[in-house]
Amino acid sequence: MNCSNPARHKQEVEALRRGFELGMTLVDTAELYGAGESERVVGDAIADCRDTIFLITKIWPSHAEPDAMRRALEESLRRMRTDHVDACLLHWPTKSQPVSRIAQGLRALRESGLTREVGVSNFPTAMAEETLDALGMRGGEQRSGVFFHELPYSLEDRRVELTLLPQTREVGGVLLAYSPLGHGRLLRHQGPGFDVLRQVADRHQITPAQAALAFLAAEDAVVVLAKASSAGHVTENAESGDVVLDAEDLGRLRAAFPRGPKDIGISLPPSRAFFSLAYGGISFMQSLHGRYRL
Repeated sequence: MNCSNPARHKQEVEALRRGFELGMTLVDTAELYGAGESERVVGDAIADCRDTIFLITKIWPSHAEPDAMRRALEESLRRMRTDHVDACLLHWPTKSQPVSRIAQGLRALRESGLTREVGVSNFPTAMAEETLDALGMRGGEQRSGVFFHELPYSLEDRRVELTLLPQTREVGGVLLAYSPLGHGRLLRHQGPGFDVLRQVADRHQITPAQAALAFLAAEDAVVVLAKASSAGHVTENAESGDVVLDAEDLGRLRAAFPRGPKDIGISLPPSRAFFSLAYGGISFMQSLHGRYRL
């Protein structure tokens, strides 16, 4: 095992294992997180419980060509010591390959059995629409597979609600919400919006972070990816899964954090150096198995 920081590796494994004990069985990672170290962490954490885990990984856009996709996913599987993932996504949009070619590669991965489902991450609406068509993920009960789209979604960034979330719902897909606390910015803000968030949290005797996660979890077809690198953080996220905000709570939070008019557009991915410091996260949702006919 290539592990440059054994202490951190052990802490990450323990955090994931604690999540599994609490019923959090969805793990999201990527080949670029920690330069592959995140997938090695996952491999150690799931070694004796793979069948109970819904495992998602993502392929970097420089590997968007079909043959390169397969090689990248096979490397990911080797790092995680498993023969398949439950969903494989293209991590960021790219103009190096036409969408039809990207869809061809994703479809081939699914047909090979290396992944059960496919999807994308950070795609703008038009590009996601083209991908859905190319994958044949329309047609009601006849659609091919379940579409996953991983996107930034938080109280302070509700852009996905404009078109991308409705688009995902229309095809019976799953929106994976990352950065649900805005990389921590949400909890550092002060002012009327945060005051309302704190009031909602106090009403339910939970933390503001838990209230913010519960807000997103209340949306149909949304699964929240709450990053956690310590057992304590995992426990806090897990407890969020038991919180049910009522219509008054949700209405107050929507008013306190108004949705902007701008949709998510195409953007370049961060540099690889960014991901050398970034590990994956785990969702506080219980499981996807049985919930979306997976």
